[in-house]
Amino acid sequence: MEKQALKKLIYEDMFIGDLLTIEEAKLVLEKHIPTMIRGQGPNPNSLKWATIKQLRVLPEDVFSENTAEAIVEELAAIESIIAYTEKIKIKIPLRESQERGEGIFNEDCPNIQLFLLEGDEPHPVVIIAPGGAYLFRAGHEAFPVAQWLNSMGISAIVLNYRVAPYKHPIPLGDTKRAIRLVRAHAKEWNIDPNRVGILGFSAGGHLASSLGTQFDLGNKQAEDPIEQYSSRPDVMVLCYPVITMGEHTHEGSKLNLLAENPSNELVNLMSSEKQITADTPPTFIWHTADDAAVDVENSLHFAAGLSRYKIPYALHVFESGQHGLGLAVEHPEANAWTSLCEAWLRKRGF
Repeated sequence: MEKQALKKLIYEDMFIGDLLTIEEAKLVLEKHIPTMIRGQGPNPNSLKWATIKQLRVLPEDVFSENTAEAIVEELAAIESIIAYTEKIKIKIPLRESQERGEGIFNEDCPNIQLFLLEGDEPHPVVIIAPGGAYLFRAGHEAFPVAQWLNSMGISAIVLNYRVAPYKHPIPLGDTKRAIRLVRAHAKEWNIDPNRVGILGFSAGGHLASSLGTQFDLGNKQAEDPIEQYSSRPDVMVLCYPVITMGEHTHEGSKLNLLAENPSNELVNLMSSEKQITADTPPTFIWHTADDAAVDVENSLHFAAGLSRYKIPYALHVFESGQHGLGLAVEHPEANAWTSLCEAWLRKRGF
């Protein structure tokens, strides 16, 4: 990748948490932002899922354009970052002509990034919806997950759906469009259109469960041929998901998706545990019992609904673990979820 393109990617698209550990980020930021030393600058922990470009919202005397350029220049010279950015895929818009998005997390959204496998036979594919309370999209729940799926022989697609200030039904519409687009390009992308899954974390789990309970089979009369394809996923993987918009909801996700004072009808519609039918896809769910951000009751209620309709599901609740673990590689209990999920996906033909 050319140096200028690399710097642009680091500045605009890469989360600090993707590029650096918290300690590394602290060293870089303290070097370039002296106010951090006096505790007046940004906290590295809170910046984990921000890009350098997004830091420009800070006051000019804290984070100037020159500061941003200096940090990008330094990061673009680090070999591990150069190697990591080479793996990032180009973004494909969900629609041929779409307006520039509103908000710092939506400028080129909605789009997808393809992590496709080659081979003689078509591969199953899983679309990934990162979490972020419908406010942002967490990087550690995107590209690393795609690479894990690829290691299993499953093609992966990261979905950059629109978040705040966009409200329902925009994110769900983006997700339906992504499923249709994948099926429309199945032959070109070497994908089996009958093995298309959705995997979501936290608020992305709510988005995935909404898709699985509010899909449609396509509009055969639509002028846009992509809209003629079904948006039903063949399987769902829900990781510490937000499910309900009622009791036990995640208030931040609810506010960002439904705005203040949503009607009872809208709350019920977007409470996925109330929308389960006999056609809801088989589902793998995992959560931690002491999740302090999204109550485990979200997963328990959804599993109970699946059980009532005799829909195949697997539910794994680990005793402890903070919210947002992602692949949970370093967690002594929850790290088992990936092997459990792999076995479940194999059973379902993925």
